[in-house]
Formats: sequence, C-alpha cells, structure tokens
Amino acid sequence: MTHSTDTEAVTQHTKLRVSVAALAQEQPSILYLRDGEVVLYRRSRRLLYQCRYRLADGTWHRVSTRKASVEHAIAVACDLYDEARYRQRLGLAHRTHTVAQIAAVCCAELRVKIDGSTGKTASHDYLSCIERYFVTYFGEKRLEQLTHTDVREFELWRDRQMRRKPATSTLNNFTSAWNKLIETAVARGYISERVPVPKLTARGEKGRTRPAFTEQEVAQFVWLINTEEFAGALARARAHNGISLLELVSDPKQLTPTIRMP
Repeated sequence: MTHSTDTEAVTQHTKLRVSVAALAQEQPSILYLRDGEVVLYRRSRRLLYQCRYRLADGTWHRVSTRKASVEHAIAVACDLYDEARYRQRLGLAHRTHTVAQIAAVCCAELRVKIDGSTGKTASHDYLSCIERYFVTYFGEKRLEQLTHTDVREFELWRDRQMRRKPATSTLNNFTSAWNKLIETAVARGYISERVPVPKLTARGEKGRTRPAFTEQEVAQFVWLINTEEFAGALARARAHNGISLLELVSDPKQLTPTIRMP
C-alpha cells in the first residue's frame, strides 16, 4: 500500500514538472492558479509577470512577481497568496507595514489636527515623539514583530539621546504618542487589535518644583527673551533634548552656543 502511494506521488510530481516545463516553453500571457484565486499575467511589451490574488474578504490585490520566467513567477504568485491568507487568519493585514510607513500616516493625521487648532496642543508633542524618536529608532521594523526587549532597548536609547532621565510627564507624552501609532495601525487595518504590541514605560522621575525665581534668573530671563535667536533656539532645544524653560534659565548654555550671556 505504501509503495503504491509513493508511486502515485512521484507520478503526480513528474506530471507537474512536465506541465510547468511546457508552460515555460509557451510563455502564456495569462494563467489561472489555485482555482482561479490567483491570476498570473504579463502585459504586452512587458518582460515581468504580474499577479493578482483574491483575499478572504473577496477583494483583489495586485503585485508584481518581479520574475520573467513563468516557472518562477508561478512560485512567487502562489507564495504571495499563501502568505496573505495566512496573515489574514492571524488578524494581520495581507501586507506588512513598517513603523515608518505607519508613522507617516499617523503624522499626517496629527498635522491635520494641528492645522485646525490654535496654539500648542498635545499633538505637537506626539508629532515630535514619533518623528524624532520612533521613526529614527524603529524605522523599517514591523510593529507586530516588536518584542518587549526591543521596546526596553529603545527606552534606553531614548534616555541617552535626551541626556537625562525623563520626567513622568515626558514619559506620558511618549506613551500617548506610542498608543496613537498603534491606534492608527489598527484603524487602517495594518494590524489586528488582537495583536499584542509591547507598551512603553510611563513611570519616570518625579517633577521638582520650587517657590520662585532668583533675581539673577529673572535678569537672565529678561535678557534672553529679548534676543533674536531665542524663539528658534528654544524650540530646537526643547524638541531635541526636552529641556524646560526653567532649565534654560538656570543654565542658558543649554540653549545654544551662539547665544552668550552679557
């Protein structure tokens, strides 16, 4: 019985190889695979084969196989179809998206909110966190593939970039910006809400308060706000290092090396 089964498998494999070889010689312009769920075709005057395949929701997705050989194009088209169906069963989008790609969509939505508001809003802080930190560090990584180790290493890198231990209020901005990124991915169907994405730590240094400015600090502040470079330099310093106004008044050297105290 086993010998008969093995013989049938070899025969079917041989027939398949013969069929593919025959197709390779004919180089057809269109092929229907997987009961019509995958369509392989080549446009006139084009060397490479294209394919389109049906997703589980009935929609079609088109992509290039980047193959000129019909034999290789068939293998690529079927692999793309199988991967897309497998990802949909896991609750993922049929095509993977990088953190940078998701961030681009999220930042575009944030800019719309910023344009429709007056003054500084939380969206400004979220935009800074996403563009200066999330995209810079994660970039081409896949959001659904990130682990707790990846996130912890990011937090260590972020703290080194800021050159200080972030306060709880700063970490809350990062956490909210991270959640905003995840919400965008879920809303656009890039990942399923069932996919566990590691969270950022929201516990940091407790903010310190004090009763008042000293006379010297008041004098420094008055001098600083009357310099032409103050507004732009302050914005750059706060964006890059998260420096507060109080820290700048206490140590104006952090503002910029081009502004010198009298």
